[in-house]
Amino acid sequence: MATMYGYDVTSVDDPAIEAADDCLDQGSRLFLPGENYINLFPVLKHLPAWLPMFKSRAVIEEVKVKTAIMKRIPLEFVKESMVSVDT
Repeated sequence: MATMYGYDVTSVDDPAIEAADDCLDQGSRLFLPGENYINLFPVLKHLPAWLPMFKSRAVIEEVKVKTAIMKRIPLEFVKESMVSVDT
């Protein structure tokens, strides 16, 4: 499989892979016509995500969370590896 920052991905069920897969699935839908009006009208990004007609805001927030998880997992692995080497 793949290695990132020394973090070996051993299966498709790895948490980093699942987070990346979710980001791609949900994020790609935002580019479909009629799915996201925030790109057309940037002022809409200031409206609350709970409004029914702005469900894309909720998806955007969820993609941000999944992206943070996807980045955090290998970086935490590196930090733990560095601590274990020092001791």
